[in-house]
Amino acid sequence: MKRCMVAIGLVVLLAGVSGYAIELNFLGSFEPPREDWRFAGTAVGEISGLTLAADGTYFAIGDDRGENVVPPGVLYEMAITVDLEGIDSVEVTGVIQLDSDSATAGIQPYAVDGLDGEEVLWTEDGFIVCSERDAVNAPWIRKFTHEGELVSEFPIPEKFIPAFDGDVQVRGVRKNLSFEAATITPDGSTLYVMNEQALVQDGDVSSADAGSPVRIVEYDLTGEAPVVVGEYVYVTEPLFVRPAEGKSGDNGVPGIAYVGHITPEIDLIVMERSYVSGAGNHIGLFGVKLAPYVYDRERIAATEALASPEGPYAGLTVHKIPLLRLSDDPAQTDVDFDPDNMETIAVGPQLENGNYTLILASDNNFNPKYQRNVFAVFEIDPDDAKMSVVVLGSGGGPREDNVSSYMLFPSDAPGEAIALDAGSLTVGIRRADELGNLWDFAVPSGSNLTREGYVYQNIKAYLLTHAHLDHTSAHYLNGPADIYGAKKPIMGIQSTIDNIASGIYNWKTWADFVALGYYEYSVLAPGVETPIPGTSMTVEAFVVSHGAPYESTAFLVRSGEFYVLYFGDVGPEGVEGTGLITAVWERVAPLIASGKLLGMFLEISYAEGRPDHLLFGHLTPSWMMAEMHALAQIVDPIDPYGALAGLPVVVTHVKPVFQRVEPPLSVIERQLAQINDLGIDFIFPYQGMRIDFRAR
Repeated sequence: MKRCMVAIGLVVLLAGVSGYAIELNFLGSFEPPREDWRFAGTAVGEISGLTLAADGTYFAIGDDRGENVVPPGVLYEMAITVDLEGIDSVEVTGVIQLDSDSATAGIQPYAVDGLDGEEVLWTEDGFIVCSERDAVNAPWIRKFTHEGELVSEFPIPEKFIPAFDGDVQVRGVRKNLSFEAATITPDGSTLYVMNEQALVQDGDVSSADAGSPVRIVEYDLTGEAPVVVGEYVYVTEPLFVRPAEGKSGDNGVPGIAYVGHITPEIDLIVMERSYVSGAGNHIGLFGVKLAPYVYDRERIAATEALASPEGPYAGLTVHKIPLLRLSDDPAQTDVDFDPDNMETIAVGPQLENGNYTLILASDNNFNPKYQRNVFAVFEIDPDDAKMSVVVLGSGGGPREDNVSSYMLFPSDAPGEAIALDAGSLTVGIRRADELGNLWDFAVPSGSNLTREGYVYQNIKAYLLTHAHLDHTSAHYLNGPADIYGAKKPIMGIQSTIDNIASGIYNWKTWADFVALGYYEYSVLAPGVETPIPGTSMTVEAFVVSHGAPYESTAFLVRSGEFYVLYFGDVGPEGVEGTGLITAVWERVAPLIASGKLLGMFLEISYAEGRPDHLLFGHLTPSWMMAEMHALAQIVDPIDPYGALAGLPVVVTHVKPVFQRVEPPLSVIERQLAQINDLGIDFIFPYQGMRIDFRAR
């Protein structure tokens, strides 16, 4: 049967990704027969894996071990009709028996308990099948031809193979908690496999208080034989509710899907499935970007045990992006859909509008009284970012390696990148590249530049808020590596340009790279919208007070119909008394009200407790919130407490200290959270981070 379409917006944060990364539109569901679903005498059910072939045919695998499907180990060939109105039908059109013995000609069926088929993946030359356990509870991954003949077996790292000391298991996958999830990249080059819950030596299974650390194993399939190139650690959520007295529950990973070809911000969608006696089912979908962690994958793969005698694993884990909840708990579900024992997740076909689909299916355990066969389909609708920022430096002085600089560009035009301040440049570019956050900057073929050099030379203009070194120093130091004769604009208000020209580019403090033709000065008239050369963007400059009478700048950058507001150093109106920051609020308030201001960058240099006379033109958390309240009152005098709800505000310029105390960044983050009564989405940047702004 079909159900009506419901659009669900998925709010995500991926390394500071703000707004909506994707939307999953629930198109509908279809329920095949609850019982006596058969094809040519073979029982159909316990669907645990699903894959889409290039010709549009689906293949599914069930995890029955021979109790209902005899002999076990069959692939169901399926026709599933999907469109924008949901799923019209799910029909089994054939059965493929899997082979258990490559040395014997023909198909040698599996014996009862010979496999526990949990995942099937179609490739151009056959199928990859994952079994959670065989007769001795060992997992395996095998390659079969399209006819079901066994071809080869993948190497399984020894840490996954169960081992015992007497009756006590000391290593390996737990019984029935092994390889349930696998996915492959569309080009067939990389396979990802996950165990359902922690290896014995890695930690505990999930509970109401904590999740379970599981491993994502990455195989390189480009050579003659599959090779494990690394592992990542993923921690599941705790149980969605605490079991009642005498009841139990669990939560693990039954499925993953590769979506890196659909959105560059997410590599995998991981499905977590929780069941609690008396409470029902809860399905959580989470996005994962693996690129930031590739430099640690070999180290994790070499780690035999994640847990230690001192306690559970507390090391590096992949960042999870909450995407969607399907729950029997009405307070926790995002969709009007009754989930069952969902075990299958797979990318489906493209719709007529070009968007891909995501299909989920349930394992009914051949238990028609209490469980269903159900398929659900979602439209994957990428909601494109409007403007993007790569954090080249996020702090304030005195650290010289990570100070204010943000590379901004229209999300669909990275070739138009500009720098907002330039305290750190190439070191930040290199860090962003290491984290995988420069995916849309491609070095032209034939160029001898590194990506660091290419991205640096690609910066079209420098918008400098003031001449202080923690906002400009990398511009001077990196200048010799820029493009001779390019005359890239250095844009700023008159006082900024004068201070740079007299204090730095004067042939005494530093060579005059303006006179040499690398750069040229461009004085911005305050309040006048000015095109940024080499880009489609414009900028308005606003003078603000940085410890009166010293000046800094706020830049309002426009791309199309959307804006980003960036402040350099700025003091609060309650201390400065100049009215300058209030004038900025009056300018941007209508943009916030109309949804055209995507976000802003505003500094907090010090934690609470610093006297006002020692602020030197900077903010604290309480002064930040005072300014936000002033802005909210201008945006919506009737409902100021709702005026800025969800507005992304990037907290910049936190000054480090060289003392054995709690880092100022964590102090400020905690203090700001305690007083944030406006629902602002405060983002705390780090060097190399990428922030993609979307319309709210």
